[in-house]
Amino acid sequence: MRENASVQFRYGGEYIMTFTAKKITLAWMLSLSTFAVSDAAFGQEVETEKETTVDEIVVRGERIARSILNTASSVAVVTSEDIESRNLESIADIFAQVANVAPSVNGRGFRIRGISNSNVTGAGNGGLATIYVDGAPLSNFAASFGPKDTWDIGQVEIFRGAQSASQGRDSLAGAIIIRSNDPIYEYEYKGRVRVEEFGGTTFSAVANIPLSSDQAALRIAVERKKSDGFIHNTTFDIDDYNFSEKTLGRVKLLLEPNNISALKSMFTFVYSENEFGGDNVQGPDVFARENTANILQKTEIKQIVATWEVDYDINDQWNISNVFSFNRAEFDDILDDDSRSTGGVNRRERVNDIDTLTEEVRVFYTTDTLNATAGIYYSKETEDNLRTILTGLDIGALAGAPALNTIYAAPFLIGGELTNKDKTTNYAAFFSADYDVSDFITINAGLRYDRETQDFEGNTLASLLSPIPDPALFGPFGPTIAAVNAGLAQFSGNNFEVVDETYDAWLPSASIIFHWADDFTTILQTKRAYRAGGGGTSLLEGPFSFNPEFAWTFEAGFRKKFMQGRAQISSNVYHMKWSDMQVVQLVPFGNGDFTVSNAANAELNGFEIEFKAQPNDAWNVFANVGYSDTKFTDFVTDSGDDFTGNSFRDAPNWTAAAGAGWHSIRNGFFVQADANFQNSAPTNFANTLFADKRTLVNAKIGYDFEKITISAFARNAFDAEYISEDLSEIFSAGAGLARIGNPRVLGFELKFSN
Repeated sequence: MRENASVQFRYGGEYIMTFTAKKITLAWMLSLSTFAVSDAAFGQEVETEKETTVDEIVVRGERIARSILNTASSVAVVTSEDIESRNLESIADIFAQVANVAPSVNGRGFRIRGISNSNVTGAGNGGLATIYVDGAPLSNFAASFGPKDTWDIGQVEIFRGAQSASQGRDSLAGAIIIRSNDPIYEYEYKGRVRVEEFGGTTFSAVANIPLSSDQAALRIAVERKKSDGFIHNTTFDIDDYNFSEKTLGRVKLLLEPNNISALKSMFTFVYSENEFGGDNVQGPDVFARENTANILQKTEIKQIVATWEVDYDINDQWNISNVFSFNRAEFDDILDDDSRSTGGVNRRERVNDIDTLTEEVRVFYTTDTLNATAGIYYSKETEDNLRTILTGLDIGALAGAPALNTIYAAPFLIGGELTNKDKTTNYAAFFSADYDVSDFITINAGLRYDRETQDFEGNTLASLLSPIPDPALFGPFGPTIAAVNAGLAQFSGNNFEVVDETYDAWLPSASIIFHWADDFTTILQTKRAYRAGGGGTSLLEGPFSFNPEFAWTFEAGFRKKFMQGRAQISSNVYHMKWSDMQVVQLVPFGNGDFTVSNAANAELNGFEIEFKAQPNDAWNVFANVGYSDTKFTDFVTDSGDDFTGNSFRDAPNWTAAAGAGWHSIRNGFFVQADANFQNSAPTNFANTLFADKRTLVNAKIGYDFEKITISAFARNAFDAEYISEDLSEIFSAGAGLARIGNPRVLGFELKFSN
């Protein structure tokens, strides 16, 4: 940072604070000096706290509660203490610090072992990884575009690898299990105010209220966030083209009646809104953070989630539970597909209303050597999908006669309205059991039967908006004009189709855990996963359908604890074979119009290794590294493009993260810093365009006055500049269209509690 550079905080359109680089550097030096002085006492703190123990983490996402040592699946667990100490503001921040997991551009979605939560090849009705919040699955749109902040979150479990056997649909790549903090039987109040650069503000609050001693408690959490974003639109001359606004409200009611002591009931209701602008930049210098679109991009999603969880202990061995959820998401998206200021004709709008209802009943049986669960699952998802498109055809190129562009408008405009009404019904029955064959060996066996029915109604209404020439006016060329007109007529009018398909699959899983010591285990595991088929509507070719895809995963790993349980290291190595992948097939001259078919196979190989330790009450450290090699073993499109041997889009081979935090036990001073790395990754199927490799450093420094905490923080502290997605070949936009990473953001935070 240059000495005369400055950082300005803007609120309400006005700059309220200015800091020069010299002042910032001086402040950090003073802080680190304090840290160095305090470090002299570190040895005393280590000696004083050497008996520190760490609470056992319980992994619950696979239905049977297990410790990390006894969990065969590759899972990263982030607790509320981790969220607090590492300044993890969003789920995307968590993803960036987990091996072989990466947030998508601007935190909208995520990737597990190189596999996007929504799709790898641009295709598929369902997702590939699902986020569950307090037992409720989020829709694919909500997982990608909804707010996913960590305020009042208790634990996040990130499962890497197939979870179809335990979670069911939309979990071929993995699953994210999020639990917010439950109500407790004491009064608790806490709040947070955050002010940061680029007009960023956050206001958060929690109130926990016991309603009846040890029988009922209520917990309410709210949050409001705003930011102007980081992109200037030159066409409209606005600085908040990349704006974002988020609102979250959560209410949880816990009931444990004394007259039914074995019963626990939890009601959760969540309302959220997320609204944000465009995130593309364009120009010879993409890091000027400018956009030229002549349509203001805006995406909005509103969501309500209601969940009712009931647990009843029948006796010491038997337990029954029920989880009911309802989720409604309303999604609206307006895009400028060519991102140009003039001459652009590609406008797209999507409106989706999605209702998801789920019901799951589970029975648990536990003895000294056996933990087993069985259950049934039902879900119904209805989606009303409206897409309006304005696109332009190159008639000369389409007909193989460039001279026709002197007769027909160039581009020739077509307007389209595509309406889908989808209903997906899913039934499943599942079983899973852990059995201790001996003190040395535990085996797990699981099986899920999954049956999915999709009712799809698609209607395409296309209109020719440019004038049609009269063949009679062109003499000997009249027959050619008439033939072209006949071809264009195929694009016009209604095309209605109903698809009613049923898909089913048996999904087994098995693992063996070897207990070499109380603090050391090794594992072997295999699982089968699948994603059901589906259908859709193409503007130019009408409705289409496609078949399921399947994957087998084979894993081996180890888990080790040491330092009296205050440190642990875990690792998994894996091989995955993926067949009949659902692939986007671009319609020739369709300007992004597409169909879907099963036209690819792939293999994935890799590993992750993670270390986490709390040497004493003052220190916490973590480090991890992940490697994932993704490769299409067979991928040839209908147009003849051969992508066999290429890597997945947006799939970094290497990810790594490390960090440390220090909180003095003698006073309230604390410091935290971390860094995360991703290497370069291709951003197209041809592997000719690449995102930049990048290393991001974050830091936080502050003082805890017990009931009040003040701190300053830096995200991307060294202001790393990197392209996160190269879009230069999309819609012939030309070089200089990209998505880039966020700049350095400095801010202040005030927290308070009772």
